[in-house]
Amino acid sequence: MCGGRVGVGVTISAIFLYIAYVFQFTTRTFRFALPMQLL
Repeated sequence: MCGGRVGVGVTISAIFLYIAYVFQFTTRTFRFALPMQLL
């Protein structure tokens, strides 16, 4: 039971890291794309 709980924690942390990476990538893309559209 304890091992399964650790596995769930690792999965959740991996998902959060993936979301953080995608969020950082999208914000960086928008930061470059929006000024181009405004100009």
